Amino acid sequence: MIHWKEASWRKDRPDGRPGHMLQLVWKSRWSRTALVVFLFTTLLTLGACGTQSPERIVSDLQKKAASLKGYKASGELTIASGETPLNYKVEAWYEAPDKYRIALENETQNLKQIILKNEDGVFVLTPHLKKSFRFQSDWPQGHGQIYLYQSLVEAVVSDTDRTFTKTENGYLFQVKAQYQNRMLTTQRIWFEAKTLAPKRVEVMDQDDKVLVTLVFHAFTLNPKFNNDDFSQEKNMAVGEDLAVPTAEMNLPSTYMEPQYRPDGVTLKGIEVSPSGKGWLLTYGGAYTYTVEETLQSDQMVMAPEGVPVELDGQIGVLTQNGELKTLRFTYAGMDIKIMSQSLPDEEMVRIALSTMVEPSK
Repeated sequence: MIHWKEASWRKDRPDGRPGHMLQLVWKSRWSRTALVVFLFTTLLTLGACGTQSPERIVSDLQKKAASLKGYKASGELTIASGETPLNYKVEAWYEAPDKYRIALENETQNLKQIILKNEDGVFVLTPHLKKSFRFQSDWPQGHGQIYLYQSLVEAVVSDTDRTFTKTENGYLFQVKAQYQNRMLTTQRIWFEAKTLAPKRVEVMDQDDKVLVTLVFHAFTLNPKFNNDDFSQEKNMAVGEDLAVPTAEMNLPSTYMEPQYRPDGVTLKGIEVSPSGKGWLLTYGGAYTYTVEETLQSDQMVMAPEGVPVELDGQIGVLTQNGELKTLRFTYAGMDIKIMSQSLPDEEMVRIALSTMVEPSK
């Protein structure tokens, strides 16, 4: 509290007559130095209110991801790499320390696939086709997943060249894309300001064209899971209402030729596969590989190691046995395998994506 008082004193004038002057004297409970310190501190506090540095936000994201006990997320995924955009409903579940469930559903194609990780390994399930792949893997470690909160945060944390923008209700980061499809080079990730929940992801190619968009509709922390929510048996049952009959194992009348070949590669031949139930396309040159296509059928495959692979919203499986790598996926009623001892993973993905077109013959 500050008081002012009037003080007076006499001073002789030049002509010798007495003079009278008024002076305002400051009297305060605080010292002048204390007041200066107080005002300076207040200005700093006001300047910091409502404002956080990008580094602080990145640190908060990292702490939140590390402390997660579980979540359920849902949203809509749009793939715009083809002539007609593809839309998928997405569910992503996580229970600490190492259980995951990602479900993708396309109602137009009557397709539902699930990536599952539990104490028994990693599974890629296509319930309505009665397909089950099981393998050991450190997935999702080292494999970016647009649906998983941990993957989005890791993309922000690991990119020291990231850019940051404060939006009306949150934060926007632009960072490098870390996906198996090398055509995807950068991504924009939006987080809600108060909770740091994911809101939207856009993934672009080198021309800054958005090819993949994921809009989160809900993100619930620490939900209650049932004991069997991450079991293979329960998740294989979810597609019974979508089940379609599989074809008899006969030689298909058509095959699909991949539209992409790595530089220095040529098609060497097309013949009936050794089983007599499919077509075998053989390629050679800079890389040697084969593409085998058969009519889709029930499958249960176990492999020593592997990883799920996203193929424009569908999930394939990349497994390895010794030096032989095999990328398996189903498209247009066909089970397709790309097999090679020399192809890099990203080239196998590009070949698979280019196979997903109408039959050429």
